[in-house]
Amino acid sequence: MRYLIIIIIILSSMFFTNPSERDFSSFLAKYVNKEMAKKGESAEIRNFSGGIVGLFVEKNVERTDLIFGSHYYLDMSKLRYFGSDIEDVSMIGIFGTFLPISY
Repeated sequence: MRYLIIIIIILSSMFFTNPSERDFSSFLAKYVNKEMAKKGESAEIRNFSGGIVGLFVEKNVERTDLIFGSHYYLDMSKLRYFGSDIEDVSMIGIFGTFLPISY
């Protein structure tokens, strides 16, 4: 009985902290900037790409609501036209945070 209560508490917290598309958009702009910095891109290109991602994510993200979490997929091919070298993004949103999934 004790384990059932613990499971219910965990699942309830997962349900109420399931991130929205707006949360993902904000997170992704910061994520793109950080990943491009690792690859040595200039600050201007990082900020420009992060801003573009933040603007178009809300309409172009594929979100699969999994009740207790969400799966997000974003095709980054449009940013590649601007000279950015960035791969497609696939993440799981759980407990209000995002975890990248690599294939």
